[in-house]
Amino acid sequence: MWDDDATMTRRAALTARASAAVVLGVAVSLAPVGVAAAPDPDVFFPSDPATLAIFEFNGDVLDSSGNGRHATLLDPSATYVASTYGQGLVLPRIDDQAQGIDWSAYASLLTPPYTVEVLVHPTDIDSWKRLFTHDNLDDNGLYYFDGGLQNYPDAPLAGVSLPADTLHCLAWSAPETPVNTLDLYLDGDYLGQVGRSYAVPTQAWFFMDDLSVPNENILGHVDAMRISNVARTGTELADACAASNTGTPLTTVPGPPTALTADPASGEAVLAWVTPASDGGSPITDYVVEYSSDGGTTWSIFADGVSTATTARVTGLVAGQAYLFRVSAVNAVGAGPTVATTSGVTLAALLPPTGETPGLLGGAALALLLAGAVALRLARRRASAPSVG
Repeated sequence: MWDDDATMTRRAALTARASAAVVLGVAVSLAPVGVAAAPDPDVFFPSDPATLAIFEFNGDVLDSSGNGRHATLLDPSATYVASTYGQGLVLPRIDDQAQGIDWSAYASLLTPPYTVEVLVHPTDIDSWKRLFTHDNLDDNGLYYFDGGLQNYPDAPLAGVSLPADTLHCLAWSAPETPVNTLDLYLDGDYLGQVGRSYAVPTQAWFFMDDLSVPNENILGHVDAMRISNVARTGTELADACAASNTGTPLTTVPGPPTALTADPASGEAVLAWVTPASDGGSPITDYVVEYSSDGGTTWSIFADGVSTATTARVTGLVAGQAYLFRVSAVNAVGAGPTVATTSGVTLAALLPPTGETPGLLGGAALALLLAGAVALRLARRRASAPSVG
């Protein structure tokens, strides 16, 4: 299915940061864990098990869902502009060179049911502006045209107005039955069903017509796109588009904390971190602190109660043992991705009271012991010696 689902969640675009903490004279490298899967605040499309790819167009055409199904720019001289959701991929027409994206390497995945959801902001929608095609060698495909949307060469959907300079949530759904059809959605509203009129895909091109007529590509910018292998429901699409149109993202989990440090002592470690860049649209209510003594194979939650403090004293640990630590933020939706130490932090062995040196302490104790032994021996000799009359 091709659906317009602006079920876009905040996705915190956090660059992996590394900080170093000097622990007992040993540098410990620290870095976020799971940053690739972290939410980004610019876009509302969430990743779920049905996601084939998500594109945020924040300076690239990389698939941010973690599947690695990246797109290719048809015109490599890509430009991006500030948009409602961060950045948008500019769809220009300069010297008859158009810009769109090519997902043909994964076109075989587009077998019904599937859904494609797009946030697009056209600046010129007169004439014919193609949104998608399965075959760049002919004119079949889905277009903006003078009065609305049309899946050429089928009849257009009547009565649909598409004003320029407006952000649109567009969706195309290819159901399993009836075959060879598309359900179209605009801004969360169901427009109707049209024939697909093109065969099983060998190509997947977006926002650009065939290279022989580049002036028929859309002008404007595209903010985000999600491709899924399910038919998104009309309710889901409507709710998501309502959120995106108001610029209010649907709530998701927070992003990861950053700059985690661990300061070890005897049998405990003091952790500190920086609040996540994104709270997921809901206030952070707690942080989950975990530790591992087997290199990260298993993790235990440190029971420190509920707190929004960005420090924690992890107690009850074993002196001399190496530990990994990780922290995640929690909001009303749940726990987000973690930031973790990447090297084991070894807790200090038990030490004498502050200010006393083990070597000096041992020497003093030995001297006192020897002095006491000598005095005791002298006392015994005097007691056993015969008295002189």
